[in-house]
Amino acid sequence: MPTPVGHSLAGLAVWASRNKEKSIPDDNWLTWAILCVMVANLADFDFLVWTGDGLAYSDIYHHGYTHSVGFALFIGSITALWGWLRGYVHWVKASIVVTLSYGSHIVSDLFNFDGYPVNGIGLPALWPFYDGYMICPFMPPVSRSDPLTLTALYALSLEILLYGGVFATALLINKYRHRRQR
Repeated sequence: MPTPVGHSLAGLAVWASRNKEKSIPDDNWLTWAILCVMVANLADFDFLVWTGDGLAYSDIYHHGYTHSVGFALFIGSITALWGWLRGYVHWVKASIVVTLSYGSHIVSDLFNFDGYPVNGIGLPALWPFYDGYMICPFMPPVSRSDPLTLTALYALSLEILLYGGVFATALLINKYRHRRQR
């Protein structure tokens, strides 16, 4: 499973790939960049559970339905409803950006091996359309209990190269597209 660094870079790639002329206004770009990063990490809040002693971390619910296309669409719908109720002019575009940012988490989790089989290996990425667990790992596994191993640092550096490269590519494509439209 990617670290928050990898998920944040994937969210920034969604933010960077937007079309400035047809997308949400660029006057508050920092707010939208932060929102994309936060939403791209949102799926991992299923680590948090409420126990009798308060809030705790647990793998019991991780990689469940919060890691699915259905939940991404749900989050996008909530965003659309909130924007529409508040009279936000760009509520549809904001919903699309939020849905894609959330979806970036699911896609990046598919590429990482998570050997903790609480809910099954992989994630229910296509729920509610398909209940099976899916995985397509090509990144090395990282132990949640020992994130400072040499393997974990190697995986983190690969994440930075991969997702940082996707982010940089999205920035360059957007810059080229913007120049071409002038």
